[in-house]
Amino acid sequence: MAGEIMEEIKVHFAGTGNAFNHDGYLNQSIIIESGEHYMAVDAGPTFLLGMERMKIPAIKVNQILLTHFHGDHVAGIPFQLINFAVIYKMPKLRIIGPAGTEKRIIQLIEATYPEVDYVPWLEFKELEIIRKDTIPISDDIMVDTYPMLHSRESLGYNISIGDKQIAITGDTRWNATIPLLMDNRDLGIIECTTMEKEGSDHISFHELIEYRHRLHCKTLAAVHTNAAIRNELKTLHTHHVKVVNDGETIVI
Repeated sequence: MAGEIMEEIKVHFAGTGNAFNHDGYLNQSIIIESGEHYMAVDAGPTFLLGMERMKIPAIKVNQILLTHFHGDHVAGIPFQLINFAVIYKMPKLRIIGPAGTEKRIIQLIEATYPEVDYVPWLEFKELEIIRKDTIPISDDIMVDTYPMLHSRESLGYNISIGDKQIAITGDTRWNATIPLLMDNRDLGIIECTTMEKEGSDHISFHELIEYRHRLHCKTLAAVHTNAAIRNELKTLHTHHVKVVNDGETIVI
């Protein structure tokens, strides 16, 4: 249950790349393992491939928490549904995400596998797109929600499992909420998509370095990156940003 002191939490980076799979990195998907329980944060098109490469049993990943609805974060869900409905015949796959999640995911499933009766195999929980603390999403997981600036439904999360806390921005441009989201967490996962500070909806390398001193988490990991950004981050050891690659695990 939430609040109990747990053993260790494993955070598996099944995909750390951007929407375009630049430099061969898989679409972003992060899988949190706590005891016998697994939860994915986002599930892009390469979701199942990432789990297969890490030897994570797909049957165990029965919860997916969504940061927003863009294809590189949700398009793997129909394939996991097929796993549950056709291969494993095990209900239910639980999808948790911002308000509008159920409508958007059903549209996606009906566009890809219209012949599948998804009703017996799916369960949804929608979260308000507001700043809110201590929302139970399962027996042992709580989340705090932080609206981000990317698409209108974008949410960042502080995920609490026992006495461990994992913060993740999802896709966003830099904003004043990010330091609050990251404050005093065991692990912070931040997107870093572009090199130059531009008028885009993402955080740039230069912004991450500029604002790194405001991010007070024990470990800060950058995702949604390409090879050039990873190489630059590796040369700047003093900034203490961990470069994670597909297939890596951080234990907290």
